[in-house]
Amino acid sequence: MLDFLYLAKYPVHTMETLDRMEEALKMYHENCQVFIDLGIRQNFNFPKDHFSNHYRELIELFGTTDNFNTKYTERLHIDLAKEAFRATNSKDEFPQMTAWLDRREKVMLHEKFILRRFEDSSNNVPPPCIPPLVQPREMKMATSPLVYGVSFEEIETKYGATDFKGALSRFVIHSQRPELTKRQVEDAAASLHLPFYKVSVFHRIKFISHDPYSINPSASIVVDSIHCEPARFDRYNNRIPGRFDTAMVNIANGGRVGVKGYCVGQIRCVFVLPSKVQKEWFPGQSPPLHLAYVEWFTPFASLRPGRDHGLYKISKRTIDGQQRASVIPINLIKQSAHFIPAFGPVAPAEWKSSTVLEVASSLYVNCFSDRFPYSTIY
Repeated sequence: MLDFLYLAKYPVHTMETLDRMEEALKMYHENCQVFIDLGIRQNFNFPKDHFSNHYRELIELFGTTDNFNTKYTERLHIDLAKEAFRATNSKDEFPQMTAWLDRREKVMLHEKFILRRFEDSSNNVPPPCIPPLVQPREMKMATSPLVYGVSFEEIETKYGATDFKGALSRFVIHSQRPELTKRQVEDAAASLHLPFYKVSVFHRIKFISHDPYSINPSASIVVDSIHCEPARFDRYNNRIPGRFDTAMVNIANGGRVGVKGYCVGQIRCVFVLPSKVQKEWFPGQSPPLHLAYVEWFTPFASLRPGRDHGLYKISKRTIDGQQRASVIPINLIKQSAHFIPAFGPVAPAEWKSSTVLEVASSLYVNCFSDRFPYSTIY
């Protein structure tokens, strides 16, 4: 039965997987009588047992069993059962638990009511309206870099930013002289001297949001993050693969919703320039504080979503066999992007989450990963 449940939650279902599910279910039904013979159970008339007979049919009709777990109810069990039981004297606990939960809910509601009345009386704001599907979010960076003094050679080898110096040179030339064509920028960048060989890097970009309807509206929570950290070894000397997430990047005045003006890129490195170089390269202007090295995928402008699934299919954007890359200000990054690899008839067993972006020739941009991409990517 455990093998059956594992296969049911498998991320990709092929005919081979479904056949293995049927074999595991058949084996379970042939042997479950032993639990009744031993007196462990009287029967198997419960919903989960019956529902297992319909897994294959439902998978073939509606697809994979995403989020098919009991984590939500397990979490509620802590709030509504365990904490409530701890508030009792362990004798005749049921009425004490229900009374404790009822009073706790009333106190929370009354606290929210008082806070809203105070806010209305002080700011004279209109009554709250129906909250939006997704609250606004803003980018949040750490105050200090995670690693200081990372050499260009380390960035190219450990972080995989193979064209770091060239991309940085092109960014500087284009920022100083935006009227130049791409060819002119390439020629000018080839002769640009970089008066340093190390930068300080960050390994994470965070997006935070505030819930105005919570008890503490000023509190922020991290709702999205983009990681760009190289491989490392843990304290047991086990190798932890590097993680370089992908993101939606605003490259041509993209709007709040839709993919027009956006492109997907893999974030290889987030860094800051030395302060002395910033003043030299950007005199009289406010230079971007944080920069990112990005490897590009196919732009959305040349694509259409699939008719059956509504997802955009993209691939690496290459020139002479090398993936195109650029250095950009991180304020152009809108959100992280989740991919579904285009597996084909069978998912290759050697594909791992840490290598799939390197080996997969095509990927689907998943707009169903959470509420924000669902409401902004289409």
